[in-house]
Amino acid sequence: MQPKVSIIIPCYNKVNYIRGMFDSIIAQKWSNIEVILVNDGSTDGTREIITEYEQKFIERGFDVIIIDQENEGVAAAVYEGLKLVTGEYFCQIDADDSLDHEYVSVLTGFLENNLEYEWVVCDALSKDINTSHYKYMNFFTSDIPEYHNVKNLTDYYFLNKIAISTWGYMIRTTYRYKSRLLDYYVHNTCGTQERSYIIPLIVAGGKLKHINKPLYHYSKNETSISNFESYHSAINYFIIENEIVFRVIERLNINTKQKLRFEILQKINHYCICYKFARQFDIGEDIMFMHKDVSEFINCLFSPSPDFKSEEVKENYLSLFTAIIDNILRMDNTFNKLTNKNIVMWGVLGQNGRNYMKKIDKYKIKPNELWDINGDGVIIKKPDVNRLSSNDIVIVLPWGAIGREIISEIKETGCDVLNYEKVLMYDAMQRYPQFYDGSVKFKY
Repeated sequence: MQPKVSIIIPCYNKVNYIRGMFDSIIAQKWSNIEVILVNDGSTDGTREIITEYEQKFIERGFDVIIIDQENEGVAAAVYEGLKLVTGEYFCQIDADDSLDHEYVSVLTGFLENNLEYEWVVCDALSKDINTSHYKYMNFFTSDIPEYHNVKNLTDYYFLNKIAISTWGYMIRTTYRYKSRLLDYYVHNTCGTQERSYIIPLIVAGGKLKHINKPLYHYSKNETSISNFESYHSAINYFIIENEIVFRVIERLNINTKQKLRFEILQKINHYCICYKFARQFDIGEDIMFMHKDVSEFINCLFSPSPDFKSEEVKENYLSLFTAIIDNILRMDNTFNKLTNKNIVMWGVLGQNGRNYMKKIDKYKIKPNELWDINGDGVIIKKPDVNRLSSNDIVIVLPWGAIGREIISEIKETGCDVLNYEKVLMYDAMQRYPQFYDGSVKFKY
């Protein structure tokens, strides 16, 4: 008999989307499922749809648990669901998304056949309801896993190099107890659940497997919490998240030195987020925050002190933070893959591409071919994945989800791939070689 899988779903005012998630659960190839629905005080008809689907779940052979509570926020709703898990495995998903029909069977099947692993995570497809366009979301958020030597996954998590969202993970219920998830989880907050859900699991050190398949389908809609309308709304969200992280760290049963390291890594990540959104919303330098404070903070982290000026943080923050994080994570900084390769630059007409081409004279990474979907076909060629081979290396210049989507398209061709993060690394190596040559070391 299949082991039982508990699926926790917090529900608050998702009337326009929740049917899609419920239908995708019913369509799962796995049959022994416990659906734990926590209605967090919905006022829009969500509760009526839960009632409608309760019988459908039962007819499918699933166990159903429904909790109705006053609106206390998603963190509290997930906490109540976690307490009621009876399955051998559990996951937490969002009511307005959907699942591939093999989501449960692939993730649970792996754990069933690999007892040394405590949990597993998959990739996702993100759909924008306004455009109906799908983007690939990799568990590794900033680079492709083949170029990572991940020795400390906790550092990667705190520095936002792997996905922070909860919905891609399937976890052994025994690991919930080993990690003391419920003890460390922060539920009395107006913020989200992601950090206090994942940090205890990742700090506990249980072996994690990444399944490179988009088994989760994320829907970006008007109710998504990541729809920031302004710089200040974004920063206020991450200030609350930052506070939650520090509360979780304080609760962890680890030594003072480890707590200090995690707090410093989180603060570095918070600075990166602030600069990212300041750039996105074109916020003037005078209202971002005190660059002097950032530079003094950085100077305290390394031995010997790199002695940065606040102007350098302001003007070169992408390269500077890239160098700092590379130093902490001991990222592979070699570019020997470029030797005797046909170098293709993909996306040269985009923002990152134009910035790169302006600086190309000072870089040693110079392309043999320029590609862009809007190219003229002569000087700048249209992308042609079918002609790529092991003799090629493709440097993907688009950043974020678009870049990861391109990488997922070409990774089966046998060519080598570098993304824009590697270009930033190369720029950082030129500006701040002390972070790469061993002369500056992270003290924590």
